[in-house]
Amino acid sequence: MIVSDLEISNEHNNSTQEVDSASTIIIGVIVDIDSQGRPLVDFQNNPSTEPINAMSTIALNKNHVSRQVALLFSNGDIRQPVIMGLIQNPLDDLLENFELIPADTAENSPFPDDMDKVRKAAEIKRDEENTVYVDGER
Repeated sequence: MIVSDLEISNEHNNSTQEVDSASTIIIGVIVDIDSQGRPLVDFQNNPSTEPINAMSTIALNKNHVSRQVALLFSNGDIRQPVIMGLIQNPLDDLLENFELIPADTAENSPFPDDMDKVRKAAEIKRDEENTVYVDGER
């Protein structure tokens, strides 16, 4: 009979739940970043009903919430996830780097010609609002 390393590990420490293989990568999701900056992850076969605090090999922030991650487990313990990296998805990358540009800021506009027209129209409207007509004369 061949005994695997995981079975030996289980015999020595019955209090930990082991992953099928120490080298198995599990795909999880960052659910939140706690007040101390630690990521909370959830994944298939999570032994808890709540997301679990994870260690990470990369810097993470609130922008990474809902991103998929590659997880390994410290000492093979499924209750000790380690984020090895973010799963790359072009849409996630686009959303993460997306910036809102104020509509009235011409220098930030991808359409400067259109913004010039909008700015001129706004100036004309402002001039008209500040104009008084008396007996049909300006």
